[in-house]
Amino acid sequence: MLVDVEPATLALVADRPGASAAPRLERRPSRAAGPEEVAVATTAVALTPRDLRVLAGRRRATGDPDPAFPWTIGHWAVGVADDGPVALLADGAAASRLPLPRDASTSEPSATQPDAPDDVSATSPTPPAPSEDGRPVDGPALVPLPAAPRDDLVAVAASIGPLSEALAVLDAIGPTPSGRRTPELLVTHGETALGRMLVRLAADAGYAVTATTPGTATHAALRVLGAARAVDRDVLPYGALPQFDVVLTEVDEPGPLHEHHPLHQALAATAGGGVLAALGAPPPEDATGKRVRIATPDEPGASHLRRAVALLAERPLADPLPPRPFPATDAAAALAALDADGEQRGAVVLTFSAC
Repeated sequence: MLVDVEPATLALVADRPGASAAPRLERRPSRAAGPEEVAVATTAVALTPRDLRVLAGRRRATGDPDPAFPWTIGHWAVGVADDGPVALLADGAAASRLPLPRDASTSEPSATQPDAPDDVSATSPTPPAPSEDGRPVDGPALVPLPAAPRDDLVAVAASIGPLSEALAVLDAIGPTPSGRRTPELLVTHGETALGRMLVRLAADAGYAVTATTPGTATHAALRVLGAARAVDRDVLPYGALPQFDVVLTEVDEPGPLHEHHPLHQALAATAGGGVLAALGAPPPEDATGKRVRIATPDEPGASHLRRAVALLAERPLADPLPPRPFPATDAAAALAALDADGEQRGAVVLTFSAC
């Protein structure tokens, strides 16, 4: 157990939802971890589009939390526990010290699924066992970091969330179709951290991947990750592209659906009998009329985090665009960077080591 030597815990807290409610750094009394807890000294916390949605008071995706305010933001982080560096998934992760349940600790990550055959890879679509309502049985999770990813904890913090979410998406769309031709897959938002992870995992799974972005700044990085084609959607909207077997879209546009809504563009790009995964908003009402299967990813949990850490151990550099670290004392600038159009400069990470 860590010795509690800090005079206070720092936490990034939002008092209310809404654009004008800037989160503040709150000092709280520290306490030692109890006998059934593990104390984690947080090093870095990734900020995500989901954090922005909740802070703005709108919940577009089914997995978005419905928190009580004041709310401590953050879900994906890295830190140091009594046995060394860990990756963690926990509500309210944006705090300098986190006492988490001891049973949240998991064994050393493996590239195979628990209780799965040895030839099942970390990108396998085999999902975790569901709960009674069909959601995965997952809570807070701590995963020890193998030696390979430990060198750059900020990069690990930036990668584990998008990589875990991408694994959940591939679980939802199911096995890669087999046949005489290579199946075609479209990632509509290749400029985001999640979009880049989707490109990487889909290419690894055997798809011919096309990714669209606003402009061409990230096209070289997408090709490094395995994209067969990168398209500037400001020049060629993805609804005008040839139809794809699978379309993965992060559309998060509020308001009623209409014929020019990006989700309808995504549906137009999906071949009949294909699969459409809408990650940030409800799918179009007319999807069933086109005989398109809607894939709804589960909220990523402990099993996805274990697989993400295993993948990072196999390939130290998960994202060719470096993360943008900000000290937790400059959270306003970090959130502004996350909210910037395109997210083309890498994931946004809060660091607590200098606070």
